[in-house]
Amino acid sequence: MQQQFTGVTEQFTAVKEQLTGNTQQLATMQHQVTAVQEQLTGNTQQLATMQQQVTAVQEQLTCNTQQLTTVLVNLVPYRAASARAHNASAPSDETPLLEVPIELAQGFGQVPANFPKNRAALKSMDIQTLSQLLQDYGIVPGPTVDVCIMQLAHHIALNMPR
Repeated sequence: MQQQFTGVTEQFTAVKEQLTGNTQQLATMQHQVTAVQEQLTGNTQQLATMQQQVTAVQEQLTCNTQQLTTVLVNLVPYRAASARAHNASAPSDETPLLEVPIELAQGFGQVPANFPKNRAALKSMDIQTLSQLLQDYGIVPGPTVDVCIMQLAHHIALNMPR
């Protein structure tokens, strides 16, 4: 009988050792899980910080874009004056003209389509093109091509030799 008890005791001891090993493995796994959870928490905090930084950069870009737009809008009258000064000094029919931007609320800062490249191009324009250009600048077109040419030349400060 003692032998049976010894065998059972040995089996219980083996089971106990196995359970102890399993408990140690479980404790190790729990430590690993805790470490992963802590890492995830750290990553989540880093992600939140990065998202705040991205939002701050986006807000700064929006502000910079608004400031740049304001600067560009403020420069339109100077751009128009500079173009007119250049155009007034064009010595020949082939001298390139500088485009004069629109200074009205509608189309502010834009240059009308078909702006003449030089005096020769202006002289060769048809009544429809001239009328549209003048209307874009807020000028009522005259009745003839010659009148429209003079109106546009006056608006862009281009001297028209007679």
